Amino acid sequence: MAALAGVAQSTVSYVMSGNRPISQKTRDKVEKAMRELGYVPDAHARAMISNRSHIIGLLTETTETTQGAELFPILRAIRATAKEHGYDLIRMSST
Repeated sequence: MAALAGVAQSTVSYVMSGNRPISQKTRDKVEKAMRELGYVPDAHARAMISNRSHIIGLLTETTETTQGAELFPILRAIRATAKEHGYDLIRMSST
């Protein structure tokens, strides 16, 4: 990716982490290379480095008065909101 963008590997790292100021021109070159290569950040690697998983666990339960289908709009809203803030959602059911 660094070679395609014409920058040092450390510059790619700084663009991805946001730990150092990078000029917009350089950032654009790196992001273009990322798109061209189809790069998708690895959530597991990011979690190991940052010590945060960015995963929210949600335990749901269906009872005689609630049906699973009734929860779908709520679950979709929770998942969308979590995604907007950089989190993934894992849903588990106790039933």
